[in-house]
Amino acid sequence: MTAAGVTAAGALRFLLPAGACTVLLLLPRLTANEYLLALGVSFATFSVLASGLNLVYGYTGLLSFAQVGFFGIGAYAAALLVTEQQWPFLAAVAAGGAIAIVLATGPKLLLLDEPSLGLSPGNQEQVFATIAELRGRGLTVLVVEQNAHGALGISDIGIVMELGRLFAMGPAQEILHDPRIKVAYLGGG
Repeated sequence: MTAAGVTAAGALRFLLPAGACTVLLLLPRLTANEYLLALGVSFATFSVLASGLNLVYGYTGLLSFAQVGFFGIGAYAAALLVTEQQWPFLAAVAAGGAIAIVLATGPKLLLLDEPSLGLSPGNQEQVFATIAELRGRGLTVLVVEQNAHGALGISDIGIVMELGRLFAMGPAQEILHDPRIKVAYLGGG
């Protein structure tokens, strides 16, 4: 390789991150829409993260380029947390990153603690639909959730705890129709 080639490669390694940082710095001036701003910044952040992970894991074959698409889900989740839930940006990026990494690594078991907590009813439905879709792809999901209707609606087995003790356990549809559960937890008789 010639000295000019080394210089051009070195310049490119410097200019790409510098250009990305410049775009991120100018983004607030390009749009006043808070959602688009959060989505743009999250997308850029997750793109850099995904590229880095692809390079690192690509050498060992642990992460395929196609799995990088899950980082778009992380960016979307981070943008929603910032705009809809008013999470601090760094906390939202960390949560979105966790979601993306979990989905990109192809787990066999996913543990979720209160995935619908604090969400609007429409977003809760979306969360449960996503969990049902993941289950349909063969992923085992363990959900701890106070929204009994939503959790039991996507479950095979339901376990109801009361004050740290087992109250009921069985097929989710049976628990949904159990009169004791309806009165105590589902708001009906």
